[in-house]
Amino acid sequence: MSKVKWTLSRKYLNLMLKVDAIAAIAAARRVFKNVELANALGLSETVVSKYYHGISIPATQTAKNILNLLLSDGFVKKYVSRIMSEYGWDLNKVFTEPTFQQYVALYFKYKVISGLAGSILDKLLTLPDYSLNIAAFLSSWFNVPVILAVEEPAIIGYESKAHLALRKGDTVVTVHSVLNNEVADHFSYFISTYELRHILALTIVLMDEESVANKLKKTKIINILP
Repeated sequence: MSKVKWTLSRKYLNLMLKVDAIAAIAAARRVFKNVELANALGLSETVVSKYYHGISIPATQTAKNILNLLLSDGFVKKYVSRIMSEYGWDLNKVFTEPTFQQYVALYFKYKVISGLAGSILDKLLTLPDYSLNIAAFLSSWFNVPVILAVEEPAIIGYESKAHLALRKGDTVVTVHSVLNNEVADHFSYFISTYELRHILALTIVLMDEESVANKLKKTKIINILP
């Protein structure tokens, strides 16, 4: 059974930081001009451009600084707001934007790393909607399976027979495009039925905030909007 305890060698971690820093710049360039990123990062436009085009790679500390800014809560909210405005707040169009998916998944990746705090992650739990795209990125990075929270098979290639895939006590992270009362009720059923350890709920949009928080009392909710 695949699972990950997120403890990495320093060499691997440094390499990951550099690759992710470049990926964050590339994604951010979707809605921010090069000069905006340069000013925000305290780097020259030439240096940012070289990172973006893969001509040079940031040093480890520079990569950390880039990620600390570009994946900060405030910056990510600004990014999402800009791209939402571009599409007239049409969630169907926004959630199918590849660069948007990658950037949001990268943001969630570091939230998961922080949330694990030495724990073992067994599964990612999601629905067969736009959130599946984000979950697929995370699955690849953490090398853990994505389980669809449905009772019947829905998509070939993803494990959707929850009663076969989930085990009592599994540590799971749930991934959502929109988390509201209805979705919270649905996942609460799965969490309680299979007696799962639900450590994080990742969502782009959080609705019915107080009610959802009450239904997922033992789970930390990470949301981008509002």
